Amino acid sequence: MPTTMKNRSQQPPDEVLSVPATMLMSGDGEKNITPVRLQARSKEVLDHWWWGPMVHDFAGMSHKNKIAIDYCHDSEQIIGYCDQFEQTDYGLELVGELTSLHDQDRAAEIVGKFEAGVPYEASITFRYDNAEAEIEYVPYGAEVEINGVTLEGPLTVFRKWNLIGVAICPHGYDSNTNVELSRDQYFESLKGDHAMPGTKAKTTPEVKTKETELENNEPTPKVKTPETKTELEKPADKTSAVDQVKTELKKFTERFGGSGAEMYVEGLSYADALDKHARQLEAELSKKDETIAELQGKLKAIDTGEAEPVSSGKEELSGEKKKGRGVSDQLSAGIRIQGRKYDS
Repeated sequence: MPTTMKNRSQQPPDEVLSVPATMLMSGDGEKNITPVRLQARSKEVLDHWWWGPMVHDFAGMSHKNKIAIDYCHDSEQIIGYCDQFEQTDYGLELVGELTSLHDQDRAAEIVGKFEAGVPYEASITFRYDNAEAEIEYVPYGAEVEINGVTLEGPLTVFRKWNLIGVAICPHGYDSNTNVELSRDQYFESLKGDHAMPGTKAKTTPEVKTKETELENNEPTPKVKTPETKTELEKPADKTSAVDQVKTELKKFTERFGGSGAEMYVEGLSYADALDKHARQLEAELSKKDETIAELQGKLKAIDTGEAEPVSSGKEELSGEKKKGRGVSDQLSAGIRIQGRKYDS
């Protein structure tokens, strides 16, 4: 049966609380506002280095009316927002807008580069550390239904979780998570009469501007980008935390095998894990002793012969009669020597 883990004592690093997504963007919005659509989370299972096989239950998702879109999970670089949350055949999709204050900020840079053909990725940021959060661990071979799909363990299921934001990134939030989480889903441009599915396209009066003339007659102008430090250029304190987690997880799995990852996710210290492992071994040895004792009892019960001699049916001789049968009695019966019979 699945087991539920609530409010684990050991908090995982922020890097493991994001998963990849795909962004669709339209360039037909108002000036400085660009509509976006994010395929934020599919129904598929993702194989994650921290959580293992993992999936989000959309029925248990909570969120504010609006969530921010930032660049590379940097809360100091907010580039827009999402205010529509949809469950589709794909999974979870978000709709919102990129907002630009001037033609050289990060939002304008992303729009310009995207229209010039640069691919981007996106990833959601979620939390499970509130009182209502719930994580379910499905053991090996057990089946569970999530988002209308039947899945088989081992599996970590986020039954109740909080969606707090979404990021747009060139290569994913962190190189340590990008390789395992990224499924290389990139932007697809929605231009002209192609409205974003499931949403109403915003209509604005057609105003002929210099920007319109450039779009109709010339290639998209290059946007000058300010020299802004990204998340990857910041000190590697978060990377150190990830490396530490990897080292500890490796230590658990090398010592305890497959159950090591499960004990680590439970939040056990290495000392507690050793104690639990010792108790498990003691229980296994006790069970083996019981099995051996049971087999020994069965061996003793096997019939290997009668404890007393079996009677031939003839009259048994007493001790005195046995003594009376001497040589004369034997000779009277006749004896055979080298094949010949001699009578007395």
